[in-house]
Amino acid sequence: MSKLWKVTGHEFRRTAGTKAFIVLTILGPFLIIAMTVVPAVVSQRQERGDLAVAVSGADAAVIARVAPQLEQAGILLEAAGSVSTRALDARLLDGELYGYLVFPPDIQAAGTLELVTREFPDYRVVELLRKAIGDEVTDARMRSAGIDPARIRQLTRPLELRTRQLTKRGEKVQQDQFSFIIVGIAFTLMLYMTILLYGQAIGRSVVQEKTSKTVEIMLSSVSERDLLFGKILGQTAASLLQYAVWVGMALIGMELIGPLLGIARLPQMAPVILLFLVVFFLMGFLLYAALYAGLGAAAEDEQNLGQLSWPVIVFLVFPMVSAGPIITNPSSSFSVFLSLFPLTAPVVMFVRVMVSEPPGWQILLSLGILAASVAVMMLLSARVFRVGILMTGKRFRLSEILRWVRR
Repeated sequence: MSKLWKVTGHEFRRTAGTKAFIVLTILGPFLIIAMTVVPAVVSQRQERGDLAVAVSGADAAVIARVAPQLEQAGILLEAAGSVSTRALDARLLDGELYGYLVFPPDIQAAGTLELVTREFPDYRVVELLRKAIGDEVTDARMRSAGIDPARIRQLTRPLELRTRQLTKRGEKVQQDQFSFIIVGIAFTLMLYMTILLYGQAIGRSVVQEKTSKTVEIMLSSVSERDLLFGKILGQTAASLLQYAVWVGMALIGMELIGPLLGIARLPQMAPVILLFLVVFFLMGFLLYAALYAGLGAAAEDEQNLGQLSWPVIVFLVFPMVSAGPIITNPSSSFSVFLSLFPLTAPVVMFVRVMVSEPPGWQILLSLGILAASVAVMMLLSARVFRVGILMTGKRFRLSEILRWVRR
C-alpha cells in the first residue's frame, strides 16, 4: 500500500507542478466563458456598428416614421429618392452602404420589398427591417380602411408569459431560461474538458513510459497494479485541486460576470449541486482514466493511442452536442437513457440534476451503474495493463486484447 501512495504522490507532483497545469488552472474558467457564455450573449445582441441602408422609391413620410425605431437598433435609413439602382450598386461596392431597399410603386398592394446587400445579409437586420417597415405598412392599410391602428394594437397586444418552476418542496422558483442554459453548457464543458484532458494525459503517460522503457525500471520496484492505480489516483488528486480552484472562481464569477454581460441574474448553485458536480466528475474521471490507461498499455505509440481512443471521445462529445435538448427537456426518454448509460452518465445526469429534479431512484441507479462500471473497468484495465505494458513494437488486434482481459 505504501508503494501505491508513493506512485500516487509522484504522479500528482509531476502533473500539478508543471507550468501548463498552473496556467490552465488560472485561465481555464476564462476559456470556458469565452467558448460558451460570450458567444451566447453576443448572439442575443446586435453588436455591429451603425449600418447605412438606402431606401429607393419610398415616401419620405414613411421613412420619417420608421427611421427613429431602426436608429435605436443601429440601422440608419437614408432616402435615396429617384437614384438609379446602378448608382446604389456602386455605393454598395465601395462600402458606403450596408445595403439598400427598393420599394415597389404601391407597397400596400404589393407587400414585397427587396433588400440588396454586398455580403450575406444578417438575419437580425433583415428581421428588424421587415418588422419596422411591415408594421408601418400594416398601419397604413388600416388607416386606408378607416380603422384606428392604435386601437387594433391595444386589442391585439400579446400576453407576457412568466415561467416559474415548482420544486418538490412546494416552492415556485422563477428561472431565467437563457441564463440557465448558459450555466448548464458551461458546467458541461468543464466536465468534458477535465475528463478528456486528464484521461488522455494518463494514456499518453503510459505510452511514453512504455516506449522509453522507463516502465521496466519502475516495475522492478512496484507491481503493475500499484503503478496503474497510482497513476489514476495521482491524476485524480491533481484534477480535484484544479476543480476546487475552478469552482471557487465560478462562484465569484457568477456574481460579477452577469452584470458585465448584460445578464440580469445567473442562477444560483445550491451546495448540493456543487456536491453532485464533484461526485459525477470523480465517477466519470475514474471510469475514463481506467479506460485510457488500458488503451495506453495496448497502444504501440501515441499515434496508435489516438486511433484506439476515438470511440471513447465520441461518447464524451455526444453529451456536448446534445446539451441543448437535454437542458430543455431533461425528463425525456433520450435524456434518461443517456443519464443511465455509464459512458455518458457523468455529464448528462449532472446536467439533469442541475436543471430539474429527477426522481431519486434515477440518481441512485445512475451512481450505482457508474460505481459498478468503474470497478469493472479498473479490473479489465489492470489485466490489459499487466500484459501490454511490457510489449512494444507491435500493434495488437482487438482479439488479442480481449484474450488478455479473459486471463
